[in-house]
Amino acid sequence: MLDYGLDMSGVERDLALPDLVAEGGELDTLVAAQTDWSKPTPAAGWTIAHQIAHLASADANVSHCYTDPAGVRRCTEAGRSRKQSIR
Repeated sequence: MLDYGLDMSGVERDLALPDLVAEGGELDTLVAAQTDWSKPTPAAGWTIAHQIAHLASADANVSHCYTDPAGVRRCTEAGRSRKQSIR
């Protein structure tokens, strides 16, 4: 497991980490067995590549939240403002 040097002081790592490691291991096993990431998944319209990209994006967003919480708040507020102006 990679250590990104994030402040995780508020997270009970001993509780969360084993599950995250197990989940990552299961995903690695599933993906490593696939040679064609253009195959469809049970999610209608999504390929293996779509699913992996989605998970990578979610991980990047979580990392961003830890490393730049003020930036995330600014982006969230900007998104809300744009949504309000569309209505």
